[in-house]
Amino acid sequence: MNQIKRGTQALAGTFIALLVTIGLGTAVAQDRGFPLDPPDTASPRGTLFNLIDNIAQAHRVLDAAKRDYEATPGLFKGEAVLEQEVRAEGLLRRATASLDLSQVSPVIRSYVSPEAVLQLKEVLDRIPLPPAETIPDAQAVEAQGLTRWRIPHTSIDIVQVAEGARVGEFLFDPRTVAQAAAMYQTVKHLPYVTPGTERFYENYVSSPGSLLPPKWLGWVKSMPTWTRTFYYGKTLWQWGAFALTLLIVFSVPLGLSRWLRRFGDPDSEVLHVLRRLLVPSVVVLGLWFAHYFLVQQLNFTGHALIVVLKGLLVPVALFGAYIAYLLATLVAEGIISSPRIDNASLDAGLLRMVARVLGLGFGIAIIFYVANQLGVPLLPLVASLGVGGLAVALAAR
Repeated sequence: MNQIKRGTQALAGTFIALLVTIGLGTAVAQDRGFPLDPPDTASPRGTLFNLIDNIAQAHRVLDAAKRDYEATPGLFKGEAVLEQEVRAEGLLRRATASLDLSQVSPVIRSYVSPEAVLQLKEVLDRIPLPPAETIPDAQAVEAQGLTRWRIPHTSIDIVQVAEGARVGEFLFDPRTVAQAAAMYQTVKHLPYVTPGTERFYENYVSSPGSLLPPKWLGWVKSMPTWTRTFYYGKTLWQWGAFALTLLIVFSVPLGLSRWLRRFGDPDSEVLHVLRRLLVPSVVVLGLWFAHYFLVQQLNFTGHALIVVLKGLLVPVALFGAYIAYLLATLVAEGIISSPRIDNASLDAGLLRMVARVLGLGFGIAIIFYVANQLGVPLLPLVASLGVGGLAVALAAR
């Protein structure tokens, strides 16, 4: 009997070890995944767990990268840490593939989607989800002809796309994506029902840097607690750093302008135009730096970043249009300064007129382009004014 008992125990132990080995192997395979394998969005179940599983994997990868980074001497991230960070970004992109972003402008899509998908994950972690087997899979979709499924006791819908490049896929519908922030605000005080990615969204939006904060910005953690209070989607320290960045960006050209006033006007028209180009060029370069610093270092994301970027685009458009005008003028003055053309001749006047017209045209084109990026379609407005002006002229005639 003892031999039989020992044999039974050994067999059971071997069986359990085999199950554990298979389970670990499956988990590792799932964690590694196939980078070119498209996300499963053929059913509500596939779409839901594509979002949940990829964010959970991204969280695990970032935790491992953080430990490796802290154990690495120096300020910069090693190759292994950078690879882990890139992998986490890829997993977040796969999770974002569960969202229908067709109603989001392509210009701001990359800024909105990470926050939306993490907010949805926070919501899903705080509500009881139905058992996986009750969520429709591809077979249930085909058998029942489903085109929509709603998570019970919520307004979160996963809908089959009817047209476009992703026709036939089941995605979180645009209304759900648009309401992700509001739903998160409603449930963020609730305890986590599903653990594993606690405070992922909050850490993502409040930490400096990208997914993994750099060591040289580690001083942010030592700041008083009140500086990490959220206002309009960003912490107080981020808004303060943003204000300081703008102060520096606009103080430099202002100081440069005052310094240039100490010198008299140059005799050469070319040098005069170059001098006029200096200040607006510094402003545009400063605004580009501000954009880089906001996104890459201060980690402005989501709707807060969109509002800030739209505000920065206005001076970029105005100064960019002025620079285009001055560059056209500079080309004309460079040609006129050659010995073959008299500065006071008719040819010189004609060149200046053509340059001003071309510069004005380039400047208007820049303003139109930026206005389109801001969602202000000036072309239909100008066209309507043109038609109206023509109608008035005909009526007057």
